[in-house]
Amino acid sequence: MEECNPVRTPLSPGSDLSSLVPTPSQQEEMHFIPYLAAVGSLQYLATMTQPDIAYAVSYLGCFNHNPHPEHWTASIYSIT
Repeated sequence: MEECNPVRTPLSPGSDLSSLVPTPSQQEEMHFIPYLAAVGSLQYLATMTQPDIAYAVSYLGCFNHNPHPEHWTASIYSIT
C-alpha cells in the first residue's frame, strides 16, 4: 500500500447532504435548474463509462424530490 496512488472521489465518503432542507426561496430557485436532467445524465455516464462516480450519483438521486442548491453544487463536482 505504500506505493499506491490516491484517487480523487467525486463525493467525500463522510458527506451528509440529507440534512439540507431548502427554504421556499431556494425551492423557487431550484425550480429553474435542471437537477433531474443532470442526475439522469450522470447516471447514464456512471453506467456506461464512469463507474467511479456511481456512488455519488446514486446518492444525489435520493434528493430528486426536493433538491437543495448544495445538491446541485455536488452534482456539478461529480463531473469535474
